[in-house]
Amino acid sequence: MLEKSRLTKLYVQKKLSVSVMAGQLKCSEHKVNYWLTKHGIEKRSISDAIYQMHHPRGDPFFPTSSHSA
Repeated sequence: MLEKSRLTKLYVQKKLSVSVMAGQLKCSEHKVNYWLTKHGIEKRSISDAIYQMHHPRGDPFFPTSSHSA
């Protein structure tokens, strides 16, 4: 069993992909997807996942710093 707290930390907080999580947890992507669904953790859309993969630091057009121009 994959614990909800661990899945939440990896998938929601660290924003890792299911594929990367499966590698770290040494299990199949199917198992990760099963437990995400079982624990009620909302999956990202494919477009969100692809965007996250290409922009791991967030949206380049909306910086997260609080500096004003």
